[in-house]
This record gives sequence, C-alpha cells and structure tokens, in this order.
Amino acid sequence: MSILLSLCWVYCSFCILLCWIAIQTLTNTANHLPGNTTSKISKDDQSKMVELFFFESKAEAMAAAQSLDRLGGRAKRLLAECIEHQSITRKSVSEAAKTLEAEGFIFINESGDLFDNSVQMKPSLWGEEAMVMLEFLTQR
Repeated sequence: MSILLSLCWVYCSFCILLCWIAIQTLTNTANHLPGNTTSKISKDDQSKMVELFFFESKAEAMAAAQSLDRLGGRAKRLLAECIEHQSITRKSVSEAAKTLEAEGFIFINESGDLFDNSVQMKPSLWGEEAMVMLEFLTQR
C-alpha cells in the first residue's frame, strides 16, 4: 500500500512540474510574439489601461460602455451608487433600475415581506466593468 502511495505522490509531483514548465514556456513565448506590445508600453500607460475580468475583449467592454452611456444620467448615477456601496436598498424600483436590470448591469431582489416592501439592488460584474470602461473612454 505504501508503494502505491509513493508512486501516486511521484506521479502527482511530476504532473505539477510539467504544468509549471508549460505555463512558464507559454508565458515566455507570449511575451516574445510579434504582435505583443506590452513590453513597449510605459508603466504610466499600463496603469491607465482597463483590466477586464468579465469581458473577453476590449470591443465587448466598449460596446457595453456605449450601451450604458445611451441609458442616460439617472441610470449611470444609480449604477455608480450600486458599485460604490455594492448594495443599495430602495422602497420601489425606478424606471432607470428596471432598464439597468434588463440590460444586465444590476440585479434586483424584491423582498416578499408583507410589512417591509424593499428592493435591494446589486451591481453585476458586467455593470462594474462597463462603468469602468465608460469612465476610461470619457477620460481620453
């Protein structure tokens, strides 16, 4: 039994080592590709760039930011407040909130309590990144 465990441990260690080598190789290869310009960008410019988690491309993020921009000032202020506090509570749902929810920028949870009719609004990652991209585009 101990021989089997030793062989499993050796095999797992070998697999982890191979994965680490593959990641290092891919990282080094990607940094030296002809289209890669990250090494040519200054540190100031890199800090100004938007880091994306939800969107797969900057084009998708820009499209979401433009969609958010078309919703108007009330919707943008409501989303900004949701992002700032990560959750806000209201007595009723406004038209701006309904529009933001329909576009996927926020989540709305209505309490089913008979005595306390409140609505909780939370930003989605889609909404947060769209707002960041919109701010980035308006600063340029």
